[in-house]
Amino acid sequence: MIRRSNHRVNVTKDGGDPESTGWVLAVDKHTDPTDPFYKSVRNTTIQIVYPDLADNETYTAAQATNYSNFIMSAVNAFESALFSVDFRDPVKGYAPLIDMDAFVDYFLHSEMTTSVDAYRFSVYFHKDSCLKNPGDCKLKMGPVWDYDLSLGPFFFFCFAFCSRVFFT
Repeated sequence: MIRRSNHRVNVTKDGGDPESTGWVLAVDKHTDPTDPFYKSVRNTTIQIVYPDLADNETYTAAQATNYSNFIMSAVNAFESALFSVDFRDPVKGYAPLIDMDAFVDYFLHSEMTTSVDAYRFSVYFHKDSCLKNPGDCKLKMGPVWDYDLSLGPFFFFCFAFCSRVFFT
């Protein structure tokens, strides 16, 4: 299970407001109707793993909305920049919004293991608080997770991808 802790995904604990909180997010199959999920501007289903906004004892509905709007604005800014005509621009493009090394590492790991879930399911990423860690608050991919369907031919998926990597 992916979660926030000093020895797992080490982002800042909830500081009482969205700006001082670290985030753990997922793109995964949405199977539990009680888990909150959000749609990005590009229609990506995003689950907020941490903080647990479904915890009614910790967050009121208004607080959960405020928190989710905050992090989804960061996700939406990234997606909008990535798909904009200025996507390569070093200021207006996507690069200032992400940890490029973490994205490249995730991409290479997924390609080299020919993970069938890559990019669609079991994808985790995180963002730390810009107030608590001003130099380290970009969106980062990881941790990698769920590679049980990688490094081998899986016949239900082999018709398209067994002999090549996904994006080359």
